[in-house]
Amino acid sequence: KREAPPLEPETYVLVVGESARRHNFSLYGYERDTNPRLSKLQNLIVFKDVITQVAQTQYSVPLIITRGSLMDGARTARETSIVSAFREVGFHTFWLSTQQRETAMAAISRYTIEADVVRFFERQHDGALSDSLKVLLQQPNDTSTKRFFLLHTLGSHFNLTSRYPRTFAKFPDGEDSGVLHGTSASVGYRELIGAYDNTILYTDHVLGE
Repeated sequence: KREAPPLEPETYVLVVGESARRHNFSLYGYERDTNPRLSKLQNLIVFKDVITQVAQTQYSVPLIITRGSLMDGARTARETSIVSAFREVGFHTFWLSTQQRETAMAAISRYTIEADVVRFFERQHDGALSDSLKVLLQQPNDTSTKRFFLLHTLGSHFNLTSRYPRTFAKFPDGEDSGVLHGTSASVGYRELIGAYDNTILYTDHVLGE
């Protein structure tokens, strides 16, 4: 329950990313400008002492959205998630995802049933999530004033060059020249890092939207 819920409308958006590391965020001092939009936000709070509990999606996401921990992993199975917590106190809840609905993701997909609205945009760029969010916020028949959105992105998950539109290929990724799959290990590595940085740049855009 909420002791003193505010009278004004509330909208919360929780974005669960994928395979992104702070080293490649210019917000954390990376030499490449991979965060041109977020870096311009005046009210942005950047946490610098946070790490993931597990570096694997199937295990880390349940730990993020529940009260489970490495010391009590079973808690992720016996409790509902933050989605239900918001729903129980009167929020209209949404789960939007560009992840695929497959057996390997069952540990995460089980939480989607807690949301009032569930939409999957499989094999699409993450921009589909921000676009859908804008549409849902403008629904004329939605009279709810308390809304909670959980967006599960593909982010920087391999295959890297498929994670962003070509307009966000700011750093050379070898996609146009075929270098990424060439025989030169040194050039291939540079192109791989370029592709990864482009995923971070696109994530910056999606979050900015």
